[in-house]
Amino acid sequence: MGRGVSDVTVSQFQFAGGVRAQVFVSRLRPFKEQRLVVVGSDKMAVFDESAPDRLVTYLRRDWKYPVPTTEEAPGEPVAIDVTDPMKVECQAFLTSLDTRQTPVSDGAEEIRVLEVLDACERSLSNDGIRTVVKPAVSNRPHQQERHRLRDNDPRPVSTGMVASPA
Repeated sequence: MGRGVSDVTVSQFQFAGGVRAQVFVSRLRPFKEQRLVVVGSDKMAVFDESAPDRLVTYLRRDWKYPVPTTEEAPGEPVAIDVTDPMKVECQAFLTSLDTRQTPVSDGAEEIRVLEVLDACERSLSNDGIRTVVKPAVSNRPHQQERHRLRDNDPRPVSTGMVASPA
């Protein structure tokens, strides 16, 4: 709609361990939608901030291989804390000031987010050319766990969320 401003973008990410992600953003949609879909080998999880049941899992039992069907499967709602994420983030920041402990999301993590956003912008400015973001190295335990998750490491990972086995 305006010069130099993208109205719709699709960003595709491929992580070292083979995990892939796709982010679709549109400022032209007439409604607010924030949805995260995670597809696993046995289940699919859908987080939809505006839905009455924010987190729902779906068994993949009705998917026919080699091509998945579009049949709708019944979902199983998962109870989650619905506290406002911004409130939780601000409280964690205040707690880190009181305790002098490094917060889970610190300046180094924020720089990583900016590096990814910068790579997306560079790709967009160059007709979608593939742009590589080098993995960060950290000695902090929660950072190491995030990197294991990102790299599709099969060892158990502590992410602060509790989920039933897939």
